[in-house]
Amino acid sequence: MSAPRIHSLDPARAARVWVLACLLGACSEDSSSGSVNESSPQTATDAGAELEPHGLGFEDLNGEVTDAGSSVCVGERRTATLGPLDLVVMLDRSGSMLDFVGGTIITKWDAVREAMKQFLGSLGGDVRIRLQYFPLAKPDSAFECSTQADCGSGGPCLLSFCSVSSEPCTEDLQCPDADDECLPLGQCSVEPTLLCGDIGFSAECGGFGTCVPLELSLCWDATDCSIDAYATPSLESGDASDADGVADSLDSVEPAGGTPTGPALAGALEQASTFADVSDRPVAAVLVTDGVPTECDPLDIGDIASMAEQVRSEIGVQTFVIGVLSDFEQNGAANLELIAQGGGSDQVFFIEPSSNLTNRLLLALGSIRASALDCQYEIPAPQGGDELDYDRVNVDFAAPLTEPRRLALVSDARACDPQFGGWYYDDPDQPTRIELCDAVCGVIASGTGASVEFEVGCQTQTTILK
Repeated sequence: MSAPRIHSLDPARAARVWVLACLLGACSEDSSSGSVNESSPQTATDAGAELEPHGLGFEDLNGEVTDAGSSVCVGERRTATLGPLDLVVMLDRSGSMLDFVGGTIITKWDAVREAMKQFLGSLGGDVRIRLQYFPLAKPDSAFECSTQADCGSGGPCLLSFCSVSSEPCTEDLQCPDADDECLPLGQCSVEPTLLCGDIGFSAECGGFGTCVPLELSLCWDATDCSIDAYATPSLESGDASDADGVADSLDSVEPAGGTPTGPALAGALEQASTFADVSDRPVAAVLVTDGVPTECDPLDIGDIASMAEQVRSEIGVQTFVIGVLSDFEQNGAANLELIAQGGGSDQVFFIEPSSNLTNRLLLALGSIRASALDCQYEIPAPQGGDELDYDRVNVDFAAPLTEPRRLALVSDARACDPQFGGWYYDDPDQPTRIELCDAVCGVIASGTGASVEFEVGCQTQTTILK
């Protein structure tokens, strides 16, 4: 493969150079013959005007504006497509996910569920997914109950409490103090989320009606703390194009229970390890949660982070963390960061519950996909089935609120510019992927909405303009 030598111009900006040439009188009346066809590489020549580069054309993209009599190449534009990936998602469905988002009547679960539908449903056949939720109830139990029989081994059903110790009970003998009584637990008739213990009276309800018997309560010990439960996916899709399957799985789940992060993450990592054993693709685990561990061992955040670190070091599977945290929940941020650091992704994608939670979560998930693949992209193919000339491929990078710029091809990762980045082929002799340098990949992985686009048909740029 010969070394590329020539810079090229973006079609839109090349057109502006041509218009300016005409305004300066540099194009003749029949200059329309220099028009371009966007579907294939063409040239647009001027009539001899001498133009100096004044920030026009693709100068901002590290290209060049050419002298009189030269031509401007306009190549085919291609959307950058990331490579294949196997993804394990462990999604928090604890009761706190029913909290409302930013003064709306939308819950955190509503927003997260919609984002997951859009993200997983749009990935297509290049991504295989395994999805599980936490907490899970024990096989013979449930999180909600109206009778003791509903709870099975997860009981008791919290319908009564000890008057002194406030522990759940079904009879007086279960209360630890001699003068304790097992009393029925009630709820205020006007505001059922307020609990009370003085059935038939209104004093404890403070203006929210009378204390009446509970219609529905919680099983006290319903959470399944076994790793095996979380190591089995609720949804296992051959590819993420199964949008109906993804939607059905998400719609079948409602928030309840606590936050058993330890066994849940251990199960996700076990799933990822199984994926890695049989897959020739990169594999990543994603933990989406709105809080810190509240039940099931391990509760210590250092022990949980160590699990992620062990799987990363032994198998190479990274763990990414998305924290859906309100201001008053920020004390959990440092704990989630430890998990991300142990898993090799280093930083948590923190998303404060607000009216745009869904969009922000979509950005975070897209960035995780790019990071998990180390910003490795499929090589674009030219239209019409033509054979690709690897010396005529360019990569353009755009970050929000900045001008797009053309990245330079470098020989390998060691040749990347620490500030301006660049890109390289995975194998210069027999390329199969385009890989971005860390300086560029870091911006894409930051969740800010940066994007990459390819151009095919114009000489590859190899010079970095600083």
